[in-house]
Amino acid sequence: MSKDTGVAPTFPHVATNKNSSASTPLRGVANIDSPTARLEVTDTGREVWAYDLPCIPLIVPQYADFNRILSLFEVIKRHHVDTFDSDAQYQTGQLSVESFDATDILAHKGFQFKANPANTGDIYFATLPRPYQIGNSTTYSSNSIGGTTQGSRILKDVSAPTNTASYLTFGGTAYPGIPISPSESFFVEMTRASEIYVIPTASNCKLHWMPV
Repeated sequence: MSKDTGVAPTFPHVATNKNSSASTPLRGVANIDSPTARLEVTDTGREVWAYDLPCIPLIVPQYADFNRILSLFEVIKRHHVDTFDSDAQYQTGQLSVESFDATDILAHKGFQFKANPANTGDIYFATLPRPYQIGNSTTYSSNSIGGTTQGSRILKDVSAPTNTASYLTFGGTAYPGIPISPSESFFVEMTRASEIYVIPTASNCKLHWMPV
């Protein structure tokens, strides 16, 4: 940005989702071997990884294991504790790893995923820890949804909630979210691991992941 000679530089500021006034300064990233810089945005690139522990492959629990869908953060934390904190080599000091004390994992731009080619089922990415269910109350008892993974009915006629015809039905084995099959990759522009929920259609499905 240019300025008049003899005029003190003014840093541009913007409003964000965390403030109502233009009080947050824009920041630049210096270009290597150049006197120029570029604005720091999500596509700028970063000098360090968003996560400083090993991105170990995850075996994604099924719904029945916890009676809900676990978030990516929960799955990562469980694997870290089981793989490192409970391993004899780490407990005896033969190997060292940073303690997992995070409350979330924040990516710069999002998370990259790849399903292991040996998986026997798909892995779904969802937005909630439970499928959308209608039918657990006394009023809806005649339309209760059985099974562990399906939340496959949505009420479309609130005037007759006990009538089966009042529901949109998506099938008895419908899973919420977007699936990836074995060997497929998926990138999601969600920066909080705690907001991404994963559920497999078979046991022992392995998920490779990396925050970017």
